[in-house]
Amino acid sequence: MSRISAALLSAGGDVPLFAALIAQGAGAMAAFGTSFAVEYALGAPPPLLLVLAGQGAAAAVVGARLGLAPWWIPINLALPPSAGLVLMLGLPGWVYLALFAALLLFYWNAGRGRIPLYLSSRRAKEELARLLPVRPDRGASFNARGVKPARGQVRFLDLGSGFGGTVLALAAKREGEFVGIESAPLPFALSWLRVTFSGLPQARVVHGDFWKHDLAGYDVVYAFLSPAPMAELFSKARREMSPGSLFIANTFDVPGETPERTVALEDWRQGRLLIWRM
Repeated sequence: MSRISAALLSAGGDVPLFAALIAQGAGAMAAFGTSFAVEYALGAPPPLLLVLAGQGAAAAVVGARLGLAPWWIPINLALPPSAGLVLMLGLPGWVYLALFAALLLFYWNAGRGRIPLYLSSRRAKEELARLLPVRPDRGASFNARGVKPARGQVRFLDLGSGFGGTVLALAAKREGEFVGIESAPLPFALSWLRVTFSGLPQARVVHGDFWKHDLAGYDVVYAFLSPAPMAELFSKARREMSPGSLFIANTFDVPGETPERTVALEDWRQGRLLIWRM
């Protein structure tokens, strides 16, 4: 591998948007180069949408080679042909700006923190309800199936709470305090409306960066994020969470750390709840 290729791979792993641009540029060169060759050989160019679909396929392959997360694959695949279709519609310029602004507000964390929007499944919420401690002390017991739901108090924090579904589901089953923190503006606004009109005073969501949020005082901290932040987040949990409290990750492992318990969710993602006692 050349020094230039190694540098691009390194940049791709650290700056995903830069790597995505590299992937799309490489895909465009491959697709349009092939198109020019076909036109020269046959006397007629292939359909533009077919060329753009080829660009997306090539970009997906290059992006994976540059170390982009798997959720970038459908984005790289769909972006060129989607852009071509939109341009064919002849929409006014402000429509593109509005769409870009909406996507930015929705996927605020995807480019900056490599944390896309993942929504916890119904099965995950059910298992979380079983795993919550029955008492607010830090030594509450649990097992592979979780503890029996009870009327005990608990403080629960969902990091990157999205639309607030997990917070609301748990608040409807248990007494205590159920908090979600979300930094993406649009998901936060929608979750705030859901919580405000839910009639569940024990549920609330706050807008903010969970890296700046103190994890002390919570009985359970839950994270369904991506592989990228897990090592640093676990270190933060070790520093700040109280002894005996639970850190629960959905699906994504913490490098070098073996969970005390693992609960198979058997949902459509075939996810797992990975549980550590601090």
